[in-house]
Amino acid sequence: MADARARLRTIRGEAVLDCVPGPIRDATLVLRVEECSRADAAAAVVLEHRISGIARAAADRNPIRFALALPAGEHAVSAEWSVRAQLICNPLQGLARGDYVSTRRYPLAGARVGGLLRIELERLQ
Repeated sequence: MADARARLRTIRGEAVLDCVPGPIRDATLVLRVEECSRADAAAAVVLEHRISGIARAAADRNPIRFALALPAGEHAVSAEWSVRAQLICNPLQGLARGDYVSTRRYPLAGARVGGLLRIELERLQ
């Protein structure tokens, strides 16, 4: 088990909501690590991580903290890997108006060990 952990690199971060006009109950944060090396093709999902049960009171913009365990060593994070995120307020419905999305990719290659990756999420109108 210790050997498996040694081959992982942990990226810690936080997802920040641009506004919280009403309460959020039992939402799911979806983080996708994508390989984006080709401009002429869709990004390939390398890893998907979900955090469920997220709640916020109206106007509570405290960040949602997360940790991603990624390969280290010979299968380390590629320069083309990035993260995108969504906060789905009603997971049974899927992505809809009132949910939150990142509007850009956040590269992992520059994420420092011990540093914090900050992902900004905008509310879908």
